[in-house]
Amino acid sequence: MKNTMIVKMKADVALIAREVPTQRIIEIELTSPTADPSRKRFPLNLGLVLDRSGSMQGAKIEQAKQTLKKIVEQMSDDDVVSVVAFDDVVRTIASGTRISSASRPELLADIDHLHAGSSTNLTEGWLTGCNCVAEVPTTDHIKRTLLVSDGLANVGITDPEEIWQHTTAIFERGITTSTFGVGLGFNEHLLEGMANRGGGNFAYIESAATIDQVIMQEFKDLVAVTARNVKVEINLPVGVSATLPGEWTMEKTAQKITIALSDLPANRTTTLFLNLLTPPGDGQLVLNTVVHYESENNKKLTAIEELTLQYAAEQKVSEAKKDQDLVTRYAAVETGERMNEALKLERAGQRNEAQQMMRRTLNMYPDMPASTRVRYTEVSDRIDRGLEEPERKNLNMDSYWLKKHRHEDEKK
Repeated sequence: MKNTMIVKMKADVALIAREVPTQRIIEIELTSPTADPSRKRFPLNLGLVLDRSGSMQGAKIEQAKQTLKKIVEQMSDDDVVSVVAFDDVVRTIASGTRISSASRPELLADIDHLHAGSSTNLTEGWLTGCNCVAEVPTTDHIKRTLLVSDGLANVGITDPEEIWQHTTAIFERGITTSTFGVGLGFNEHLLEGMANRGGGNFAYIESAATIDQVIMQEFKDLVAVTARNVKVEINLPVGVSATLPGEWTMEKTAQKITIALSDLPANRTTTLFLNLLTPPGDGQLVLNTVVHYESENNKKLTAIEELTLQYAAEQKVSEAKKDQDLVTRYAAVETGERMNEALKLERAGQRNEAQQMMRRTLNMYPDMPASTRVRYTEVSDRIDRGLEEPERKNLNMDSYWLKKHRHEDEKK
């Protein structure tokens, strides 16, 4: 049905061996409901957090201000917004302000008056925005903080691991974080890590000219949400182990993997992959995926799908034809995750280690899309000389899209 979550499960081969452990690749595809025209969209509780450090001077801060103003202009009367700006000092422009004909002009004027300052107290600025969102007594709103920055966290909390711990804790409080890095001066691994652990999205914005396009797409997705607080539970049979590539926000026990996908816009397809190891046995194994979410009318709903793997003789299993397209899609996700790790090594100056990791990845995943292989083979041949900053940023974004299964290379 179009107005419910659609869940599909598929294996590279639906057979597993009786005599020996078997490795299988499982693809889980979720498509969020279409929008119901008879119902109002979810109201928003947004935290807009803007870096106004000295490096934002000029076109970057001016364009960012115009984009934040456009968001305020397009928000509805049921929505709530907080606006925080930071350099070395954090300034709360608005905290939990309900959008109305009276409040909107004042908000727009306050954003317009922002100007660039000095250093970058990124963590306190972001945390202040999140706390503003948390203090609004709402239960049915989509809660999200959008962090826009062009610089390094150089004041206050600067350690990435500590920042990521805060991001995880904020997400557990029901507030999602999306991050947007502008230009060449920010730490892409820090901001991406915040988005991954915060259940949101990450984007590299190459120049001031594209700030509006990228951030407004995030806003358009938020006003199109049809499934809120999406949680995916993958239940594994006894004796089965699994890994889930892609750096999703998840919890894992012996027989269950739970992934928090936050809020999904209408008709958005999200693809997860499992690398499964099944024990020897007989009969069949049944995998179960349960998706919990809230619909536009705030009803708590569940979608369930099962996949059966049949035990067979080892020779028959080895001779079975694989779903090669599925294998290629999985290889792209694994490649994205491993290449991202290699780029972190390169950023840290460990170029030889980065090169070795890239070459191992190319050897491990011969089924990756051909275009992906060409691109990363070229990079691996010269990464020992170091990358230029624009290339680092673009390759990091490239690997991010691959591991989240949103890359052009992965289109079916």
